[in-house]
Amino acid sequence: MDVLATGPVVREVSRGFDRYWNSTEAYPGALLTKKGDAELLRESRAKFGSVLEAERAGRLRNFPIERQDWSRELAGLPRKMVDGRATFVQDEPEDEEDDRHLVGRVSEMISSEERELQFASPYLIPSDRGIDLVAGKAASGTDVSFLVPSLSASDHAIVDGHYDRSRKRLVDTGASLHEFRGDPSERVRKFADTDPIRSDRVTLHLKAVVGNRDRCFVGSLNLDPRALKINTESGMMIESAELSGQLAEIIDLYSSDENAWKVSRDPDGRIQWQSRSETRRRKPKARWTRKVASWFGGLLPIKDQI
Repeated sequence: MDVLATGPVVREVSRGFDRYWNSTEAYPGALLTKKGDAELLRESRAKFGSVLEAERAGRLRNFPIERQDWSRELAGLPRKMVDGRATFVQDEPEDEEDDRHLVGRVSEMISSEERELQFASPYLIPSDRGIDLVAGKAASGTDVSFLVPSLSASDHAIVDGHYDRSRKRLVDTGASLHEFRGDPSERVRKFADTDPIRSDRVTLHLKAVVGNRDRCFVGSLNLDPRALKINTESGMMIESAELSGQLAEIIDLYSSDENAWKVSRDPDGRIQWQSRSETRRRKPKARWTRKVASWFGGLLPIKDQI
């Protein structure tokens, strides 16, 4: 999920980029290897060009290789944009200055919303404090929902192994939990496939929080220990009922019965997955290699690093 913005916030993003570019943590890419030289670059470009040319009439027939004039598309963008107030939020690049600024701002947003909170994250490994926060919001009457990938729709099976341990506790908070399917509806596939390519599976990598359908956060933040405690992250806090409503509708679509498994407890208290008139008592199907990776990954003592 990306955001196209104009106005004063663009200067905030630019300054944020410059802070990272000029920080002591940034260094020239040429230092990564001594093997690269001008001749290797020429050879690599020639090889890449030959691959593109060979696929021009096949898999790349809807991806023109030549430079395109996007003037018409760009001219139509203003009609599709909406009014709102955007604030760019970014963690400090220098270790000694990092105060987890972005996590703090998102936490403030979560705490202040009273009617509805929607979370979408490709990686969800909540802390004990996070579980308690969600349970408290749900108990106070806030409609809390989570959209995460099922194992078949996850791009990191190891993360799924640690998410497994949180599933029951999340369901018991009173929040709604939806796991995106790797085989979503044709309507959703349009966001992923470009003819003639049809993906074997569609993965979910949407990162967003929507509050009361009138403000939202879109950025790099995952809901896992690495993002919350280790990484430097960035994103936009946006106050716009129209934009937030559109984003909420996208999350609703991805969470719908056609595109996701609704995770809950059955009358006997067992975890169940429901989607497309099917009810399962075991995790939805996924390739055996992904199941093994998830199971093994969940055994590794690396929760704080993922």
